[in-house]
Order: sequence, then structure tokens, then C-alpha cells
Amino acid sequence: MKKTLPLLCALLLAGALSGPAARAADYTNSIGMAFKDIPAGRFYMGSCYLSEADKEINKKRKTIGLQPKDVDCPSGAGVDDQATDDETPQHEVHIRRGFRMGVHEVTLGQFKQYIDAAGRDDLLTDDFIEYNRNGDRAPVSYVSRDDAQDFIDWLNKKEGTQAYRLPSEAEWE
Repeated sequence: MKKTLPLLCALLLAGALSGPAARAADYTNSIGMAFKDIPAGRFYMGSCYLSEADKEINKKRKTIGLQPKDVDCPSGAGVDDQATDDETPQHEVHIRRGFRMGVHEVTLGQFKQYIDAAGRDDLLTDDFIEYNRNGDRAPVSYVSRDDAQDFIDWLNKKEGTQAYRLPSEAEWE
């Protein structure tokens, strides 16, 4: 089964965004994809939480009148009781260079331009058609990571650049 992905591209810029460049006008490419400037910066990624073992210890500490253990969250935010192990540890991420990120997911209309220009009729499976019945302005669905990368390769050739790519996890955050 093909895994579906939201298809959102990031456009890297030649230099870091700072000063006037950080406030530059938004950008729209030749197939109508709108991009927004994202400046370099730092942020905290992940969540702070008490492990199940720490929660159990805190119950015991409370039972005998001791203060519960607390978690030192680097961001200064409180403990997230809904967090899971795969969201930890909380850590600072430094995005060293500004970039542009697509404002919206790639639409079916934009992706159809790729299908037509690249001769990718093999993508027109029954499932693809079933999941893409909401019109050309709706986000394209039922696209694998490989299909997304092929779209990006096509877009780079069409635009005469090597600037388009999928965002990293930190950029996505």
C-alpha cells in the first residue's frame, strides 16, 4: 500500500535571511505555489514529560509526604502530560539559514501539471483517482515520498534551480 504524504516543499535561499531579506516579499513560482520567508532562528523541539517510572515514584513520594519530583524543561514550559517517549527529550534546535516554505500543500492542479509534463500516467491508479476527487485546488493525496521527490526533481528542472526540496523535521516544526 502506498503511504500518503502531504506534499509541501521548502525553497532554500542562497544565503541566510536577515535584515531586509528577512522581510522580502512572499514568492510565488511558475506553477502558482506560494512561499513564505522563514528566518533563521532557534526554538525548542519536543516535549517535557514525566516517564511512567517517574510518575510511579511520585505517587510513592506523595504517599509518604515527600514533594513529587519535577522535570527541568529547557524551554521553561511545563510538563506535557500527553507527551510520549518519541517526543522527548526536549531540545533546542538552531536553524542556521533562512528558507522559504510553501504556504499550502501542493494542490492536485499543480501535481497534475507534473503528471502531464513528465508523462507519469502510471500515477493515475484507481486509488489515486479515488483520493483526489475534491478538485484541482484541494491538496493532492495518495502520493508516496518517491512520487513527491520526483515532483520536486521535475519542479527544479522546470524552474532552472536546485532549490526545492522537502523540509527537514526541524524546518517542518
